Amino acid sequence: MKLEIWSDFTCPYCYIGKKYFEAALEQFKYKDTVEVIYRSFELDPYAKKNTNESVLENLSKKYGISLERAMDMTESVTIQASEVGLHYDFSKIKAVNTFDAHRLSHYAKSQGKMADMNERLLKAHFMEGLDISHYETLVNLAVEIGLKEEEAEEVLSSASFSNEVVADEEKAKGLDIDGVPY
Repeated sequence: MKLEIWSDFTCPYCYIGKKYFEAALEQFKYKDTVEVIYRSFELDPYAKKNTNESVLENLSKKYGISLERAMDMTESVTIQASEVGLHYDFSKIKAVNTFDAHRLSHYAKSQGKMADMNERLLKAHFMEGLDISHYETLVNLAVEIGLKEEEAEEVLSSASFSNEVVADEEKAKGLDIDGVPY
C-alpha cells in the first residue's frame, strides 16, 4: 500500500499529525507493507529566508493583533502538540521559507533518508527554534542524520532538487490540495 503525505516543515499540525500517524501505523498489522511517500508543500512560498522573526511576531503583523493575542491563538496548538510528546514554544519558532528544506528532503530521499530528514527538520523547527531556511543549519541537520556535508552543501548552493519540490506542489494543485497536512 502506498500512502502519500503532503506537509510543510513549518506546519504545526503536520508534525502533530505525523506523530499520530506513526503511532497508528505501529498498531497496524500490515505496517511492513505500507510505503510512506512524503510530498512537498509550502504553506507560505513567499516567506523570507534567514529571518529572526518569530511566528508570533509574524502572526501579529499579518493579522494586526498584539503579541499577546498571537500567543493566545497558538495556545491550543501547543496543548495538542504536548499530547503527542512535542513541546512547542512559538516565541522561539521562526517564520521562515521552507523551499530549501524541501530540496534537502528530496536529496535525503535520494540517499534513502527522507523520513529521517523530515523528522529532523520538524524537530529543529518546532522543538529547537532553529532557522531551517539557513544553509549552515540545513547542512548541519543533514550531517546529523548521516548525509555527507559536501553533498548537502552542493545541493543547497545549486538548484538541485528544485524540480522535485515544484513537481510535488504542482501535483498538489492538480488534486486541489490547498492546505496541509494532507
